[in-house]
Amino acid sequence: TLGRLFDFNKLAIYQEQSASKFEPLSSDANNLDGLNIHCAIIDELHAHKTRDVWDVLETATGARLQSLLFGITTAGFNKEGICYEQRDYAIKVLRGYNSDVEGAVKDDSYFAIIYTLDEGDDPFDETVWQKANPGLGICKRWDDLRRLAKKAKEQVSARVNFFTKHMNVWVTAESAWMDMIKWEKCEYIAPQHELD
Repeated sequence: TLGRLFDFNKLAIYQEQSASKFEPLSSDANNLDGLNIHCAIIDELHAHKTRDVWDVLETATGARLQSLLFGITTAGFNKEGICYEQRDYAIKVLRGYNSDVEGAVKDDSYFAIIYTLDEGDDPFDETVWQKANPGLGICKRWDDLRRLAKKAKEQVSARVNFFTKHMNVWVTAESAWMDMIKWEKCEYIAPQHELD
């Protein structure tokens, strides 16, 4: 078993023979300078208020030939933050292998996968849920997602959590006070003569 190959304490899993360790890091970027890492995993990148930790860890991979920096997250609501910036770049990279697509970037050092709904999908339609939840029925239960969807449909305040955490859809605010689905149905484009 792996337990025979590694030692551990409350702070880290380590192997003295290779001078390797796996440990949680501070969320304070000021305490992370000087690292020389093979791999860093930043969980819930959307929750990072600044890009500082990402930048320090990205710099810390520079001395290694095969270093990896992972950002794992659900959607959030800060479209000015590092997570949305990485999402935007990921989309450009995913388009990058089709040179005819505007805004495409070819970057073989960047791997991205985004599980989310397509624009225009109804988040309350069960037939689209697996787009954002590829493990639905395996590591996430259908009945639980149905319960959360019902709650979000009935309670505007529950929608942000349902959209971001379960449909991986970015929203514009931490909390909802208006039913945006109903709001969007009210769209009216006024003819020019009404505006004159």
